[in-house]
Amino acid sequence: MSDIDLPLREALDALVPEPRREPDWFDVLRRAQPVVWRRPLVLALAATVLVLATAAGVTAALGGFDAWLSGKPGKPAPRAEQQLFDAANGRTWAAFPKGTKLRELIRTTVGGKTYVLFGFRSGKSICLRLRAMSLGHTAEPMCAPTSTLAHVTAPILAVDGDDGFQDRHARPSAEVSFGLAADGVQSVGIRAVDGTHRATVGGNAYLWVENEPNTGNRVLSISAVGADSRRTTISLNTRFGFGDRPISYPPRIPPGPTHVEAKIHHPRIGWYLRGEPRGFSPPHESGIRLVKPDPLSDLAVGLTGRYCLAMSVGVPRSLGTSCSDPTEFFARGGMNVSLQGTTGEFVALGGAAADGITTVKLFLADGERQAVPLKDNLFGALVAQSALPARVVGYNARGQVVGINTFGELFGSTPASALRHFHAVLRVRGPSGTTAVAKVGRPTRGVRCWRVDFSTGQTPRGCMQLFPTGPWVNVNLVQPAGRDLFVIGQTRPPVTTVELHFQDGRVLQLQPVGRLFVAAIPRAYLRNRQQLAFAVGYDGRHRVKQRQGFVFRTRP
Repeated sequence: MSDIDLPLREALDALVPEPRREPDWFDVLRRAQPVVWRRPLVLALAATVLVLATAAGVTAALGGFDAWLSGKPGKPAPRAEQQLFDAANGRTWAAFPKGTKLRELIRTTVGGKTYVLFGFRSGKSICLRLRAMSLGHTAEPMCAPTSTLAHVTAPILAVDGDDGFQDRHARPSAEVSFGLAADGVQSVGIRAVDGTHRATVGGNAYLWVENEPNTGNRVLSISAVGADSRRTTISLNTRFGFGDRPISYPPRIPPGPTHVEAKIHHPRIGWYLRGEPRGFSPPHESGIRLVKPDPLSDLAVGLTGRYCLAMSVGVPRSLGTSCSDPTEFFARGGMNVSLQGTTGEFVALGGAAADGITTVKLFLADGERQAVPLKDNLFGALVAQSALPARVVGYNARGQVVGINTFGELFGSTPASALRHFHAVLRVRGPSGTTAVAKVGRPTRGVRCWRVDFSTGQTPRGCMQLFPTGPWVNVNLVQPAGRDLFVIGQTRPPVTTVELHFQDGRVLQLQPVGRLFVAAIPRAYLRNRQQLAFAVGYDGRHRVKQRQGFVFRTRP
């Protein structure tokens, strides 16, 4: 490789989007089975209209979130924004109802860039839609069910706890977190990798935006001071590397029935086998029949082929299908359930119920219960990731349990044994005196976890997959600690050494231990402006295997 080739390749690498999550090999294995967890989709669920007699009744039911149902939070969206929303909604296969009114909740400027958080209500779902006006980006609506609002005890509900936008060079241009806020919330604070921040509160919602964040910056927790002046903190259980944010709660058993009371012999969906044209077929998708279990949502569940389950939400490209052998489609008892990932705090559940099932209920591990809309044997719901695992229960017309399907976390929890027995492998000192001690645990079920203890108190932790998959070199995060800045990353074979290449030509050579590397940013680069560098992985013959660009800056 010539001296010209490396800068050219590094410039091209800057155009490749930085992944928000490392590929999940466990998820691949699950999807290879006859009955699988399905491909991630960005899904949002709405439900039927909730009628409450009085404002007091709403307040009691929703714990202070009543403005979303008994009133109109924020203010009407500008006419141009309403028209944009209507146009985008009209292009979807399973649109929200015509006439859905957009509300402007928060408008803020960060780093000279304007961001507007909009919201709307459709049946039993409350949806938020963020526009980065100056960046020219609009996120797809993300929704939360009102049943969750009625269940939570905190005065806030994160709808998208941690997300972001990238610029045309695929560098992180903004990091965002937004959600719902109860009446009287005085303030909302965000604790991220790079410190604590104050969010903007308004329109019964909150919005936090950070301009030009460091690579790997993540939200760790969200706190709110409610109308009673009490502070409540919600942890996002953030980890880095494998799974990015695996759900790592102690083992929990969801409530609900555990035994079938009446068995459905030879489960089937008669109308589909007879070829009846229920629901609708999306354009250019022959053979797929989609049904909206809830007419007020933009979620559609359907069937195609010989018992292949299909799901669609919002934009047409979100259509996903998963197939099972006809003899195994109902192998878990009268229902076939699919769990789909989203970029927010909720996942979408969809499924098919055999003839004879007239009611479907969802029992979540945190105690919440949902009545799941069911139409033409197809059902769907929105579930908080933090509430998993869950149990889906089907009932017949006599109220007897005829089907049970229990499932766990979407991405799989990290084995508890992998989070113990850490031993130190690296010690790094920053130019301003902060020390970092990197520790790794024992390999467990194809996973090795790590943590880095800083003398300033931060302790980021994560896990890496030991399967031969994923990037050869990956920067997990840039961690501020005191007046220093550290880079934490991981490798996999055949990478044996890593170099950090800075824009002025300086190179730091690193030797990973246990596939983990930690480096302190030199003092010359500790500046309050975003800078670009590259982590370059080499094999044993010093051949470049992969490079990843990362950005970093200090904060005032």
